[in-house]
Amino acid sequence: MLVASDAATFLSLSKRAARRASLPLEGGATVDGLEIKSYGQAPWQVATAALEVTLRNDHVAHLTVLDMNGMPLHTVPLARADCALRFAFPAEAMYVVLH
Repeated sequence: MLVASDAATFLSLSKRAARRASLPLEGGATVDGLEIKSYGQAPWQVATAALEVTLRNDHVAHLTVLDMNGMPLHTVPLARADCALRFAFPAEAMYVVLH
């Protein structure tokens, strides 16, 4: 399941399927968003990414930005706050690799 808030939805997909969903958070709170059931098919109409990511993984320290063809563009060091990594998804990226 992929949940994205309305503001963070960055792809306009041909024949996509999505429905409203709630993502449970620690402490019982929830975040409203969209559950994407199908990514659709080409052509993808890509807009600027507007996505905040929080990850709890002690082994991840860097993010490599990939272009539309999966080729690396550059690597970004990530900073930890409160036992979690928090970063804005790079606007120029279609994909990222966390390592």
